[in-house]
Amino acid sequence: MTTKYFRTTLFVIAGMLCAASYGEELPELISRLQKTNGNGPVLGMVHIEDHMSKKKDESSKKPEKADLIITADANTLTVSVSGDITESRIFREFSLLRAKELVSYGPALASKLAEMKLVERGTDTHEGKPCNLWRLKSEKKESKLGMSATQRRDLELKIDAEGYPVAGSFKTQVVSKILFIKISSESHCEQHYERSGGQLMLVFDKREESVKHGKSTDKRIVTTTVEVKKD
Repeated sequence: MTTKYFRTTLFVIAGMLCAASYGEELPELISRLQKTNGNGPVLGMVHIEDHMSKKKDESSKKPEKADLIITADANTLTVSVSGDITESRIFREFSLLRAKELVSYGPALASKLAEMKLVERGTDTHEGKPCNLWRLKSEKKESKLGMSATQRRDLELKIDAEGYPVAGSFKTQVVSKILFIKISSESHCEQHYERSGGQLMLVFDKREESVKHGKSTDKRIVTTTVEVKKD
């Protein structure tokens, strides 16, 4: 057998070993996140800013703002509003499910990871500390009654030395067709996580969405910041 044959065989074996290793690590992380749905008491001060605009006049729109207080323990989840409740997108869309996500994001993140495939693993830093960097991908296609949609999602996930996520960067592209009309959207999401009371809290969430329909482009940026109050 030639040297080239041996080299090719080694590359194939190495690739199979890496794939097997990746295949084991992702389910382990998902299981760990599902178990972070703890019962410890949590108090979070939440600030939300919602900015929607046309692409040509981004700076002319005034963002909507709201401040909330979320408290949670083993049996109760309470959401209080600091200030007035106004007729705004924030109050129309915010729900108890979203409040639960902010204070206990582990199960929600686990559900997202379950639909993705780990394709690359490396190292990086987060707030000056070394961490592992995972790159994940997914693709989903749907077709029904003259409508079709393709969703592609990429994720860069930073994981600390104890095996828990500390930051995530999502990129999602969706292309939809309804008869002869094509609609495309793209979103970017930056997230930071913090463990508190046995739970993984979503302490920073910035979502940028752009939707193109015809010659028009709508843009929306929603930023949610949670300050965790500790004893």
